[in-house]
Amino acid sequence: MEKEKFASEMVNFATSSEFVDLIDNKLAPPLPGETKELFVERALGIVRKIMLEKMD
Repeated sequence: MEKEKFASEMVNFATSSEFVDLIDNKLAPPLPGETKELFVERALGIVRKIMLEKMD
C-alpha cells in the first residue's frame, strides 16, 4: 500500500503546475549549436534531478 501511495504522489507531482514551473525555471532554451538530442538529454537530466529532490 505504501508503494502505491508513493507512486500516486509522484504522478500527481509530475503532472502538477508546480512541476512544470520548476522545469520552466531550470531549463534554458536550446543553446547555440545544441542539437535536439542534446537539448532533450539536458532536459531529462533536470527532470531526474527534480524528481530525486522530491523523493527526499
